[in-house]
Amino acid sequence: MDYSTSVEGDLYMQLEGLSDSSRLWVWQSPKELSEIEIDRIHAVLGDFIPQWASHSRELIAKSVVLYNRFVVVALDQEVSNAASGCSIDSLTQVITQLSKELNVDLLDRTHFCFKLDDEITCIHMNKLADNVSKALINEQSLVFNALVSSKKDLLSKWLIPI
Repeated sequence: MDYSTSVEGDLYMQLEGLSDSSRLWVWQSPKELSEIEIDRIHAVLGDFIPQWASHSRELIAKSVVLYNRFVVVALDQEVSNAASGCSIDSLTQVITQLSKELNVDLLDRTHFCFKLDDEITCIHMNKLADNVSKALINEQSLVFNALVSSKKDLLSKWLIPI
């Protein structure tokens, strides 16, 4: 089954101009982000991305916040440099600073986010088995795949069945 239509309708437009092979980084919030927090993320990444560089060469990238939880940065390596270790470190520093400023752990990889009845629910990995035994999540539950690594994968493998 193709779950690509489950991605917000304007996602493709937000990443328009970037190749399907664009490299992605995804950070998720265990809680829904407020409008103020999302505005701050847009402002900080809006300042960072135009000056983001690898070995003094501009990187062509865009950012988007999905479902008020997921911060995505896409880098088009077909038309610009590939990210270097230093440039990836600088992006990670920006996300780390945002996490501290907003008091939201965007670097926490211990939660899984599900789409349940048109709502997003994030469950700590230690509570997954309990939620399965209570039938709160099952084989038909859709999980957000925060490990997608390209724009193409985001559009086609972002929301997948367990």
